[in-house]
Amino acid sequence: AVSRGLGDALAQSCGLSARASVVEAPLREEDLILICASDGVFDVLQDAEVLRTCLPFRRARDAAGAAAAVVAVAVKGWAKWSGYRDDASCVVLFL
Repeated sequence: AVSRGLGDALAQSCGLSARASVVEAPLREEDLILICASDGVFDVLQDAEVLRTCLPFRRARDAAGAAAAVVAVAVKGWAKWSGYRDDASCVVLFL
């Protein structure tokens, strides 16, 4: 789901939907980090790489630093592909 899909009749005719896809999962005691990131991150990074990027920031609980690092790594990933770069955004919460 993307906000730019709202009211875009042409895009909707091609299959773009403004309806969000949601996955609900209970938090467990062993969960350490909650990461929400855009496709601009996950199109170029695997889940494990995003987690490895965040872990050095855990001790200081620097969620903003972790999120910025994830976006920086994603930007480098896009640079390897071509001159195109998708929007990359990330929010990190240390549990």
